[in-house]
Amino acid sequence: MKKRIKKVFILLIVFSNVFFISCDRNKVYEGFEEIPGDVWDNKQKINFVFEIDDTLALHNVYIHIRHASNYQYKNIWLFVKSSAPNGLVQIDTLECNLADDLGKWYGKGGDILNLQMPWKMNVRFAHKGKYSVEYEQAMRMEQLPGIAQMGLRVEKVDAK
Repeated sequence: MKKRIKKVFILLIVFSNVFFISCDRNKVYEGFEEIPGDVWDNKQKINFVFEIDDTLALHNVYIHIRHASNYQYKNIWLFVKSSAPNGLVQIDTLECNLADDLGKWYGKGGDILNLQMPWKMNVRFAHKGKYSVEYEQAMRMEQLPGIAQMGLRVEKVDAK
């Protein structure tokens, strides 16, 4: 009887691992950086480095923002600098809307809200190697309270 329970338990663990791994099979990279004290200094740059091996596949790139539910603005402006293995550097200025005009947050959560925003969709990375993405808050204030973490996710687009 104990052997049977043990086998069932082991099978349950194996199947649950396969299920959870297959749910995120498209993920190429995902990382988060914590903002000390939930106050983002305008001199603090947040950097993510990831590797691309497949230059034929299409990818989606998302910006993750984790902010306090009492964040005082409905948006955040970012300078986003991306660097490719061949030395090509691009800088984007992005407005990320966190709430609608009535103040309803787009993110999910409680005291801390998590929002995944599309940044670059259906893109091909031209070169194999290490890419980097750097965030800098561009809110025209030295100290921006209420931002807990920033993140980056790169995933392959499902071929259908």
